[in-house]
Amino acid sequence: MFQVHDYVVLGATGVCQIVDISREAFGDDEAREYYVLNPLGGNGLTINIPTDNQTVPLRAAMTRQEVIDLVATMSEGGEEWVEDDNTRRAIYNDALHDGDQRLLLQTVRSVAKQKTQLEQEGKKLPSADLEALKAAEKMLTQEICLVLDLDPDDVIPFIMRETNL
Repeated sequence: MFQVHDYVVLGATGVCQIVDISREAFGDDEAREYYVLNPLGGNGLTINIPTDNQTVPLRAAMTRQEVIDLVATMSEGGEEWVEDDNTRRAIYNDALHDGDQRLLLQTVRSVAKQKTQLEQEGKKLPSADLEALKAAEKMLTQEICLVLDLDPDDVIPFIMRETNL
């Protein structure tokens, strides 16, 4: 169970801080324990999620060592481009929905590499792939900024430099 002040990643919402754990009854439901979450950059938004939640992915924010290990393992590859549009978009959706940093990093590397290759050929990346790239970068940036105490503009260059892309 998480504690008040812990940072967690809530699916596609991204990094949140637990500001309270409360017992509430919403609607006609019985009272349950809820994490009260404030998303980083959420402009005062509050999210209540049951502590026994089994449907929305909720995990602890990575530690500094986990971020370094993740980036180090990605320098070994894993950015293969998936040619089939539907399969590729399903992979993006899974990564974004689950907030899985390994899949998000693979998405960023794969799409960034394809974007560079297309630009060298005088072509543009399809808009759906560009949107996936931006969404994955945002989710990665948010957690890595928190953990490594980096400015948002420094995260993607850090990843690209450390993974030799």
